[in-house]
Amino acid sequence: MAASDEVEVLYRRYSQAVYGYLLSMCRDRHAAEDILQSTFLQVIRGIAGFRGDGSVKTWIFSIARNEYFRWLRRNPPSLPLDESIPAPTDLAGDYREREKIREAFGYLNGLEEPLRSLMCLRIFGGLSFREIAALQGRTEVWARVNFMRCKNRMLEHLEEE
Repeated sequence: MAASDEVEVLYRRYSQAVYGYLLSMCRDRHAAEDILQSTFLQVIRGIAGFRGDGSVKTWIFSIARNEYFRWLRRNPPSLPLDESIPAPTDLAGDYREREKIREAFGYLNGLEEPLRSLMCLRIFGGLSFREIAALQGRTEVWARVNFMRCKNRMLEHLEEE
């Protein structure tokens, strides 16, 4: 299989999940699309040198995470992140559901790194705890325990609201 065919297969397989992760991180549809494009440009450039130490999915999400942080350095947020959260289109008519989602995003935005990335990679990226641990240079146990702690604190926070 040619490298271009391989990248096309990878794009079709992972682009939606990567886009969802990037959108959850930057909260801007256009920026997420731009970062997605630069992510797959890096995939094209690096596919020949991919050693296979981890999964391809983890490698791609690692590139996406690095591209997001590169974008963030060039585009520091000018508004608090919770003010620019887009409401999901399938819940647009239900105000209470939108408020719950806004509160959940607000809680996630308040988390410090690496917990924010952990939650976004798991919830929006659909990565396994093993993949997240490899991506963040932590153990799988660390990823599981911290995800559950953050999730429980978020649920308690949402119940209080």
